[in-house]
Amino acid sequence: MALEVRRRLFKILMRFGAIILTRFPFWNCFSMLMLFAERADQRRMYSRTIAVIGGFLILASGAGEVYRQKPRTRSLQSTGQVFLGINLICVAYSLQHSQEDRLAYLNHIIGGEITLQLLFVLYAVLALSFLSGYCVRTAAQILSVLMPLVVLFIDSNVGYWHHSCRIEFWNQMKLLGQNVGVFGAAIILATDC
Repeated sequence: MALEVRRRLFKILMRFGAIILTRFPFWNCFSMLMLFAERADQRRMYSRTIAVIGGFLILASGAGEVYRQKPRTRSLQSTGQVFLGINLICVAYSLQHSQEDRLAYLNHIIGGEITLQLLFVLYAVLALSFLSGYCVRTAAQILSVLMPLVVLFIDSNVGYWHHSCRIEFWNQMKLLGQNVGVFGAAIILATDC
């Protein structure tokens, strides 16, 4: 009887420790993002941070591991996919409502407004795929082709973001790095069997 009580106590303590380890660093990350950021920048920072967290959840689920020692955790993978979907919804929203993001894309795409609207539809469909869990592998393959282009042409245009939009250099570098993390999560999902 005493052994059973002790096991339950240790199980409760382990769950409490997991809650502390997983919840408080995220709060610290979100609260630190608000420093020195304007309202339009906060949306970009929050959505990409959520996407990177989703990428880590996908990685922790065992996706992409060829030689698995333990069975996959589907709940972690589906939660990570939802986080990626939230980021894609925010990107689609910014293409419609953020003048800075619209201009960044319009400066680098051929076809102007029509291509921008097609990108909006593409991001929205990819987001719905990640949120619903259907055709995730195909959506991840499309995203893994799209993300390097976005990183190279949109996020790497530091001159535009710094001089035109007044985003600090290191903040833009952080956003660029987070998009590389989203690209990594897309590759893991795209190549997962």
